[in-house]
Amino acid sequence: MEIIVKLFIGFAIFFTGVVLNVRIMRRTGGKAEGFMPMLSFIIICAGLVALVVMASTIQVSL
Repeated sequence: MEIIVKLFIGFAIFFTGVVLNVRIMRRTGGKAEGFMPMLSFIIICAGLVALVVMASTIQVSL
């Protein structure tokens, strides 16, 4: 159960950034400028980092 929760948190942050990026690109016609695209990129990167950190802390016992 711990594995599912940790991976879900990482994927949730990552996909939040992806959804934000898609919304920004739709509104601007694919030509977004300024701070908003950078914000979504930072959220996507934070999601990937969280996913890697969460996955690396999973204890697997055989």
